[in-house]
Amino acid sequence: MSQANCKHILEHEDNVWKCCYNNSGTKLCSVTSSGLLYIWSVRVKTPSHSIVEAHASKCIQGLDVSRHLDVIATAATDQLVKIFNFDGRQLLEFKGHGNVIEHVAFSNTRLNWIASCSKDRTVKLWNVGDQLRRVNVRRDHRSRIPIKKNLFGVVEKYFPPPLRTLRGHNHWVFHCVFSPDDTLLASASSDQEVRLWDPREGDLLWVLTGHTGIVWSCSFLSRHAPIIDVVDSDSPTNDRALVINASYEPSEQDVALVTCSSDRRLRFWSLCTGQILSEVKDPTREFDGRGQLLTLAVNKDASYVAVGSFGGNVTVLETSNFVTLRAS
Repeated sequence: MSQANCKHILEHEDNVWKCCYNNSGTKLCSVTSSGLLYIWSVRVKTPSHSIVEAHASKCIQGLDVSRHLDVIATAATDQLVKIFNFDGRQLLEFKGHGNVIEHVAFSNTRLNWIASCSKDRTVKLWNVGDQLRRVNVRRDHRSRIPIKKNLFGVVEKYFPPPLRTLRGHNHWVFHCVFSPDDTLLASASSDQEVRLWDPREGDLLWVLTGHTGIVWSCSFLSRHAPIIDVVDSDSPTNDRALVINASYEPSEQDVALVTCSSDRRLRFWSLCTGQILSEVKDPTREFDGRGQLLTLAVNKDASYVAVGSFGGNVTVLETSNFVTLRAS
């Protein structure tokens, strides 16, 4: 990349695992393998930042910013989820996972929940909005961490319980994401499956099978652009979906799902049928063994999917080349 194309270089003291903007784009958060949370002010000539020792030298692997609460969520190998404001003050702490937490994701609506997934094979849901109200967070978001007395009268930190725990994966869960309207939650695992849940009821709706490697990431396409047709699909016949909850009745307005895997395939799934619509084999064109697909992102109108690989490349694909989308 030429120097002219680079606006800022934000230096860290250790490996950066994830980064995330706030809604206005004025702040950028980044987390490191040494347990530090960096909060950058980026819409200035010279970016400034604050550093928070968020997880006591433990690698932070999960990061997200709420769209409505103006708070930051982090999760780490210490098995904790923590909530901070943009001044770096810790507001909440959630405990309950039995192994490393791989990812955290806020809900998209004012439901104000957060989902966390872990190597303990579970996804947990937490009500951040309610817990912030319970600790009486003021307008400037200054608050103390909740405490309580135990049976012996000793004051100790209070960990709010999860709303529910979603169980069913047979191996580590690496990714979870809410649908745009929060009616669905998807989880991706090294058991080669993607599971779709009703987050409010905790019901398992679908199990999407067909990947032959770790499913590293998944994302919903816009609810207002449902897939209604397939273009040049070469779906293998052994891809299938197991319907778990027969009471679930998808409508034509349901979103679709895109997944990526260590099997080097990007796949588009219909949530009306649970079947694969189309797949892209080796989208990064790395045929030397480095083509594992590790992460993906969908833009706002679902017209593009960006997928990142083990080989160090990010490939941007037009979704219209593989599926037909109908606008709202």
